Amino acid sequence: MVRELHDVLAHSISVINVRAGVGPALLDVDPEQARTALTTIKSAGKEALGEVRQVLENLRTPGDAPRPRTRPADRAGARGHGPGRHRTHP
Repeated sequence: MVRELHDVLAHSISVINVRAGVGPALLDVDPEQARTALTTIKSAGKEALGEVRQVLENLRTPGDAPRPRTRPADRAGARGHGPGRHRTHP
């Protein structure tokens, strides 16, 4: 299972990295290709998260209560970095 998780993450992060590298260069030259790169990044990230969740579900001990799902904005707000909250950097 750990190997499977590694493979999923390595592939998805590689796709995201390649597309993120060419996306900015295409903005002025070929906006449609830049849009395609961003769409691919979004899809790869979503797919990777789904597969990670699936692997983690398989690792969960039978009888464990499922964890409530929260939106990313909810999690960010819980850490104090959501809308209306300012984070200072040194």
